[in-house]
Amino acid sequence: MPDSKLLDISLRALLSERRAAEIDAMYRAYDEQPLSEGDEWGDLSTWHEAADSSRA
Repeated sequence: MPDSKLLDISLRALLSERRAAEIDAMYRAYDEQPLSEGDEWGDLSTWHEAADSSRA
C-alpha cells in the first residue's frame, strides 16, 4: 500500500474519532440537565410531548 493511501486512511480515522468526540461533548449537556428541567427556551420533555402529538 502506498504511503499516501496509508496517510489518507489514518487522517480519515483521526478526523472521524475527533468528530465523534465533538458530538459526544455536545450531547453531554443532555446528561447534565434533566429533560424536565426548564431553561430560557422551556423544557425538553414538553417539547418531546408536543412533537409526538403532532405526528398523530
